[in-house]
Amino acid sequence: MRRQTFSFLLAGAGIALLLVVLSLRALIVHPLRRLATRTRGLAAGDRSVLDGMRRRGGEIGEMQDALLVFRDYLAETDRLSEVARLAAAEREAEALARIERERIYRNLCSYLPEQVAAYLALKEPVGSIEAERREVTVLFADLRNFSAFCEARSPEEAAGLLHAFFGIANKVVESHGGIVEEFVGDAIMAIWNAPVPCQG
Repeated sequence: MRRQTFSFLLAGAGIALLLVVLSLRALIVHPLRRLATRTRGLAAGDRSVLDGMRRRGGEIGEMQDALLVFRDYLAETDRLSEVARLAAAEREAEALARIERERIYRNLCSYLPEQVAAYLALKEPVGSIEAERREVTVLFADLRNFSAFCEARSPEEAAGLLHAFFGIANKVVESHGGIVEEFVGDAIMAIWNAPVPCQG
């Protein structure tokens, strides 16, 4: 009988131990496995794996909280990366636009006065012709009796005089805010307040 009682006690202890192991497995092992699966999903980039997660207490709850914090950190990192990417793209677009404006300016300077080239190169393009009313001052100036002068002088002297006249006239006009529009023969045409407004 003692043997039988001992066997029953041993069997009961074994069953109790089995129940404890199964309970521990249900309370610890299964939640840890689910948490490990969610962690792998989060590491793979799936931010939704933590949605609907049953909240637990204790150490497993603390691990869940840490994963939620990590998910929020990853989301914020993604958001900041996108902001940085957009800012870099904007800076690159601005740099390309600046380079293009400088190229246009250099090309226009070959044909137009510097102020007009700068005005056109820096202006944003529009789809229509822009017209405006503006009060302007126009100057026509030529060398008096230049034709008679040329008849009595060599071509080199005439060209030297024209070069000096155009150089001085251009400096004077620009120093007073004007733009020399054209040189024709021994004459210049200068304009103030168009297309670039005069300062002052």
